[in-house]
Amino acid sequence: MRYKNLILVGLVFVAVSTAFADFGQSAGALDFGKLQIGENKTLSYFLINTGNETLQFEMIYPNNTMVAPENGTIKARGQQLINVTVIANEVGDFNGVIKAKAIENLTGTVVFNVELDKNFNYIVEKEKSSGDTHNICYILAIAIFLISFEIYYHKLKGGKKIWKRGK
Repeated sequence: MRYKNLILVGLVFVAVSTAFADFGQSAGALDFGKLQIGENKTLSYFLINTGNETLQFEMIYPNNTMVAPENGTIKARGQQLINVTVIANEVGDFNGVIKAKAIENLTGTVVFNVELDKNFNYIVEKEKSSGDTHNICYILAIAIFLISFEIYYHKLKGGKKIWKRGK
């Protein structure tokens, strides 16, 4: 009987030790580059489960970002695409961390709490000057006004343009 218990304990240990979830992510920081005020940009990376147990995860992220999906499950030996969108609503240099938190596997045999950090950065610049565009629009508006005035004036004179020769 003593050996049976020892064998049973050994089998449970082997079952628990072979059931694992290993949580990782694709390498590198998310570099969003230079953005203009009001512009949004999305980059993606993968959460990876290299273990043989399905696991649950949730995302923790700062206010100036949106992450999708915010939580979910990753099957054994699977991966999940995470889309990160930054919102350029003020000028400056920004960086931060998005955390992916593995909660536990779904079978409940292995419970762990792992957080992965994904760094991100971006620069928000002022809107490009639209002075040249305003000047061109101003010149076009004057030209259209002058042409319209000439057509209107020409119609008032009976359709004929009279050229007078100076003395």
